[in-house]
Amino acid sequence: MPVNVKDIEEAVNRTGYPLELYVTNELRKNYHVMNNQYYFDNDEKKARSVDILVPSIEVFIGGDIEYLSIDIVIECKKSDNKAWVFFPMKHFVQSQYSGQILDHRQIISRDYDKHCILWNYEKKLSLHYGKELTDTISPHNDISRNFAVVKIGKTQNTGNKQEKVKDEIFEGISQVLKFISYDIDRRQAIIRDRYKKGKRNPVIILYYPVIIFEGNMYRGHLVNHKIRLSEVEHVILEYEYQPSYTNQTKTFYIDFLKKDYLDEYLKIIETECRMLKKLVKYNNKNLKNSVNNLRVNATEK
Repeated sequence: MPVNVKDIEEAVNRTGYPLELYVTNELRKNYHVMNNQYYFDNDEKKARSVDILVPSIEVFIGGDIEYLSIDIVIECKKSDNKAWVFFPMKHFVQSQYSGQILDHRQIISRDYDKHCILWNYEKKLSLHYGKELTDTISPHNDISRNFAVVKIGKTQNTGNKQEKVKDEIFEGISQVLKFISYDIDRRQAIIRDRYKKGKRNPVIILYYPVIIFEGNMYRGHLVNHKIRLSEVEHVILEYEYQPSYTNQTKTFYIDFLKKDYLDEYLKIIETECRMLKKLVKYNNKNLKNSVNNLRVNATEK
């Protein structure tokens, strides 16, 4: 039977692969990019991969801190027949994004609140995880806690059951958060081993979970008891998740963006990298004291 190449091309173009390749090519203009990065899914007990990893956007190396970087973890999703809707919260009380930070001192001290330099200053750090740097509401700080995947057009009925709508949002969230969980668990083991060998300057990593969507994405607001939609290019979802390396629930902030917003998003990341570098330099004395305290405690033990 002869192969119809056009049929294969049409089938491939309906998937998320063209979007993944586009995002990869855009990122490679300025960053090192790794595709299909392995992780082990502890829930389903099998190996999986995340679409794109942009590792080690280095913002500070040397001195009293050994290594500080930002890692961007990306899943790419596409849908022609479903819309993604996010519902921002009024009077939002911001949580600390504890699940996205790996801090050497947290691991050694086992005190996540006391020893993470980023937590004490995160309200000053982030352009799009909080409202502290701007007096106006913008897409960068409009945070949601709820979402819906809505099928466009009429819903098919099969007997007494409605057709199930695949939840690509939940699927994407699970993939990026499980990868981060796996990566932190892996790095923790390395850090503990290095600590035993006397290499005790801290390694700090901030993870950015990102889902890039090609399709219809909206922000939903309640107006006169009905939902009204406005199209959006970038929204942030606060999400609670229990990583595999702990019995505690952690908070994550996940960026959802349309592919045309990618360049603008990267500008935000670059700005935050510069702010983070200044933050570490400004608080170098506090950082040095915390490292020395850990060394003293380790010696006493």
